Amino acid sequence: MTIALIIFLIGVLCVLIFLIWKAPLVADLSEEKERTDSFFVTVKERIVLIAKDFKARCESLLQSFLAIIRRVLIKVEQITTKWLCSLKKRKKKENEKEDH
Repeated sequence: MTIALIIFLIGVLCVLIFLIWKAPLVADLSEEKERTDSFFVTVKERIVLIAKDFKARCESLLQSFLAIIRRVLIKVEQITTKWLCSLKKRKKKENEKEDH
């Protein structure tokens, strides 16, 4: 029982020494943490602003890209319509020639 009491007291003494030794470091950490929190908040706000700007630029780029694709598709559709019309005319002419 005395051995357990001695071990317990040595443990308590070690914890007290450790707390006294590390207390100033812990106090300094809390002050630095407040500073880093404000740093993280400003960084987070900057990241949000950059993300909004990036999103706006991506949307405008996407709009211009889709407009170009739309123009190209309209031109391709016009060309294929012309080809179909010319093929139909040729087929009509061939059918008329075969009938005569």
